[in-house]
Order: sequence, then C-alpha cells, then structure tokens
Amino acid sequence: MHERLKNWDQRVNRRMLGSAYWRKPPERVLWMAFLETPKSNPHWHLVPQLTEE
Repeated sequence: MHERLKNWDQRVNRRMLGSAYWRKPPERVLWMAFLETPKSNPHWHLVPQLTEE
C-alpha cells in the first residue's frame, strides 16, 4: 500500500509541476493519508494541503 501512495504522489506532482517535479520541493503537493479498516476493506483517505495558486 505504501508503494501505491508513493506512486500516486509522483503522478500527481509530475502532472502539476512537470517532469522535474522532484527538483521543486516547496511547490509539491503535501498530503496526509489515513488507512481505514485494513483487515476487512482497506482503503485510504487523503487530505491534501492546497494553496491559493
């Protein structure tokens, strides 16, 4: 599951900032994820930090 979140983060930031997204840490999307019901129905809730831009 951690790898899926990491992949999601890369795809979102690449789409928003371009292929060199990793060089722009201050501009990257910050988020927190919460795993819910891991034994019966594992799924994540994500809370992104958005800016006015």
